[in-house]
Amino acid sequence: MGVLVSRLWKDAAGRTSFKFLNLPVELQVEVLCHLDPTSLLACRLTCRSLSKVFESMPVQYAYRLGISAMTDDGSPEGVSLQDRYSAILQFQHTWAGSAFSPRIQDPQEGLRYLAQSNGVFVYAVENSHTLALKLHRPGDARTGLPELTFMCVAWKSLLEPRDLSVASYTVDLSEDLLIITLPRDVEHHHHFLSISSDCYPHPLAASSVLRALRSTQAGHAIRHTKDIDYLEILSDLVAWGNLQATCNGDYWCDVWQVAMEVHVMNWKTGAVIWRYQTRRVSSYHLIDRHRILVTQLDGIHVFAFDPDRGAPEPPAYTKPKAQLLHLCLPKIDPDSDLVKSFLHIPRIRRDDRPLVRLDPSHSVLAVRMAHMRPTGSGKERVYGLVFLVPLTTIHIYLSRWQTGWRRSLILPWDDWGPTGARIVSLMKMRTHGCSSVAGTV
Repeated sequence: MGVLVSRLWKDAAGRTSFKFLNLPVELQVEVLCHLDPTSLLACRLTCRSLSKVFESMPVQYAYRLGISAMTDDGSPEGVSLQDRYSAILQFQHTWAGSAFSPRIQDPQEGLRYLAQSNGVFVYAVENSHTLALKLHRPGDARTGLPELTFMCVAWKSLLEPRDLSVASYTVDLSEDLLIITLPRDVEHHHHFLSISSDCYPHPLAASSVLRALRSTQAGHAIRHTKDIDYLEILSDLVAWGNLQATCNGDYWCDVWQVAMEVHVMNWKTGAVIWRYQTRRVSSYHLIDRHRILVTQLDGIHVFAFDPDRGAPEPPAYTKPKAQLLHLCLPKIDPDSDLVKSFLHIPRIRRDDRPLVRLDPSHSVLAVRMAHMRPTGSGKERVYGLVFLVPLTTIHIYLSRWQTGWRRSLILPWDDWGPTGARIVSLMKMRTHGCSSVAGTV
């Protein structure tokens, strides 16, 4: 690469000024390795000297990590830069060629797919002697992520075999946790099980079963409530919600009265630490151990809570004015409706030491909204809009509150959306047509 030489220069006042290129090349490389991909590309176009620094292996490695939404935090020590660089090149090549192997195993005799949660696939394994649960996390030779498989049979002391097909499954390998959710008449029963202990009740859980109300419509339990009655797990916290829809007229009335609640509990202490009520259909996501994000038709709301609250009685319901941040969404039309939002923050098992892994800071919130458009033939068609909001955008505006802004920060769409989000238009709108998103926007 050679030695980059530049001279000190004097400004109009005759004072000696410092130029970045006066630094030794090693320090220039070190500085550039801490920049984001957009800034690195800008540096590359500045001059030939910085373009040469950009082509060095350390800077190329940092750049390719950034554009792949990957990080090497927590990777094993003693691995050379050449090996790390080769791993990220191979990962990018695989993505470019769409050469990923199937993530769900091919159907086999006695193997029945049940669910996928946080990168772990759940199967029912049936044979003439027993019925077991198989949890499989595919490995990845490109990144050094090991394959994991767990077989569980102890769940049969808690559940009936017929319950497997109607249950929901939530997996968090970082907490050795499997939650099996069973719908009952008026409640959901969430069973907290230890994956490594053959799916016996989790030893750290305050209670092996969490009972939560089911969502109802006109007094009847809603059968398909995975978009409402889902669980959010983050460390020792669990969040869940339920919706009650009522109508003064008949069952097919046009206007429903909605009441929704969201709860956050520390599942290791059993203490409910946060509650929220709203008259709008909402989605909810734990973004860290102290804050929760709630998406509604009018935008994205962020609230704070104390994760270590130990009082036995539940707290009062949080008021909307207690929000830290409100990022407003544009008003598409008065009849539009928020369908769902998705946020997946990648987590790995504590013993995993891959060379590279998905970077949680590159997680993207996807907010899906449906609205009606005329087709030109006198009819209307349902179209969809997906708002893609990087989690970094939300953290940037939250930092304003933390640095002295003590009131709720409310930002209209025009003040943050054009630079902090992207909009994708969907020609066809499906009820269950969006999955979790990660990457750069």
